Amino acid sequence: MQLMKNRIVAFYVSKDIINDGTNGRVEWTFKSQAGTYLSNQNANGSWGDVDYANTTSSANGKAWSPYLALDRMQSMAQAFADPNGPYYHNETLLGGIQKGLDYWFTVKPNFNQLVGDRNRQTIKVGKNRAFM
Repeated sequence: MQLMKNRIVAFYVSKDIINDGTNGRVEWTFKSQAGTYLSNQNANGSWGDVDYANTTSSANGKAWSPYLALDRMQSMAQAFADPNGPYYHNETLLGGIQKGLDYWFTVKPNFNQLVGDRNRQTIKVGKNRAFM
């Protein structure tokens, strides 16, 4: 199991972007922008341009706004796990990821979702955990 995890992490950290193949993306996020995401993060772990209270379903073909926070945390986690990058095991970046996840689970963003959307949210959070 550990070998599989190592291979998956190695694959993803070799990329600047993760294309999860879904329409659950507000905008592209990049591992190379992890420092920017961290510096733009509020002290409580949120981002000011993310509407965590949005309840619009992504079934209408438009991405659900809070996904942007998950995608930024995913890019930050990629950078944290990249042994060739400047943020490899950086404690400040790790703190930003942890604060982002803490905020996420405190405000509990939710929307009128289909089962697939709920699964997508779980997968995005799970990828963050795999990198850490």
